[in-house]
Amino acid sequence: MKDNMWSNEFVAYATNPNFLRSRDLLSLAIEQKYKQEVLRGSLEGCILNGEPHIVPAVHLAYPIIELDKAHTALKGTPDEFPTEAYRASRSPLVGICTSLLGDLPLMYYAVNAIMSPNTLSISALAIHQQTVVSIHAAITRITHQGSSINKNLNHIKSLYDGLNVRNSIPDGKLPYPDSGSPTEKGMAISVRDVSFQYPGPSDTRFALKNVSFDIPASSLVVIVGANGSGKSSLVNLLTKLHYPTSGTILVDGKPLNEYRSRDLRRAMALLTQDHVLFPISVGENIAIGDPDCEDGPKKYECIQAAARLGGATEVIQKLDRGLEEMTEREETLCSSPFPLPPGPLKEIAEKVERFTEFSGGEIQRLVASRTFMRISSGKVKLVVADEPTSAMDPEGEFELFEALRKVQNGMTMILITHRFGHLTKHADLILCLKHGELVELGTHFTPHKETGLPHSNCT
Repeated sequence: MKDNMWSNEFVAYATNPNFLRSRDLLSLAIEQKYKQEVLRGSLEGCILNGEPHIVPAVHLAYPIIELDKAHTALKGTPDEFPTEAYRASRSPLVGICTSLLGDLPLMYYAVNAIMSPNTLSISALAIHQQTVVSIHAAITRITHQGSSINKNLNHIKSLYDGLNVRNSIPDGKLPYPDSGSPTEKGMAISVRDVSFQYPGPSDTRFALKNVSFDIPASSLVVIVGANGSGKSSLVNLLTKLHYPTSGTILVDGKPLNEYRSRDLRRAMALLTQDHVLFPISVGENIAIGDPDCEDGPKKYECIQAAARLGGATEVIQKLDRGLEEMTEREETLCSSPFPLPPGPLKEIAEKVERFTEFSGGEIQRLVASRTFMRISSGKVKLVVADEPTSAMDPEGEFELFEALRKVQNGMTMILITHRFGHLTKHADLILCLKHGELVELGTHFTPHKETGLPHSNCT
């Protein structure tokens, strides 16, 4: 970069790995796009509180602990944005010149006093000096900080607004699983006359209407129905992202709202089509499924096994850095306020923050691997797969659902997909939803009460 940075072409970006990691982990903790993923995975306690009894400090999965490690590793290295670091590293000559220019009025006053001694007044000089210093300081502050005033005020407003937010989902005090729940079995679910309407005045329709059914522990359940039939709404209720408008949901015989939300979500593994990759490495994206897995060869083997079950082995093998490949990174690139012309600087700007672009199917395979890592922890009692293969080909979808079936091992499993033909023959229960209502339930071999055909004909 040239000396006069702001009037010439320039490119500035960060290269310190600890600084980059601290920014990535901070974004994971605070950005809206990761919120739902954090809640469903019950990661919020670790992110906000860094609970060491839940997440040992050796793990690479959760931001607060790793964020502290990244800051410590900086060892006093400035952590300003590149342009701010550049300002701090510049020669003090500019500051000296600025100070001298600010003192010009006082110098003029001194020269005038020398040439006309009779007009000299000590009190007037002191007042003038103080006024010049105050004006100079005020102008300097406004010049260097004025652009951030509005941003800081908005941050402060957001903090105060956040204090007024109240959780509309009741949180219970009962641990899960409690002492009366069998630990070797899956989660038993009973839905009793549940209706649900999404909050807000824009949509008055009910996503679910008077739905009732029972899912015995360790069952394999297939839910079918067209788009908009209420399948995903039902999943949101089971994971306590929403609360029923009316009716009751029982888990292991007790109302869902009596359990602590964090405990309940830790006992669930949810796989949907709207998951996101975290701004960490591919390996960490998978490992975060089971943060209690100790570092070392065992953890590496678990990651590899989860990637194989999720169908992500080939995706990882194609990456230049394999499991160490970053999925994305917080931007630090800053360039001239005007477009860069073709040349070396533009080439640097295009390359410095270019990361691997994952297709929709590849993202779903990596997220599925994270889910298998979570299942391997042995703490999951309910697995829900809500159309997780929307971007996969039929072969990939078949392989994923077959892998889920094979690892069921006593867990309750709810599978939701449009292409359900190969699943219904394995299902202990089939639920068919239509326009928010449960229109049929049974098994693949249970004849329809009117047509005599198997329930797998339900669409």
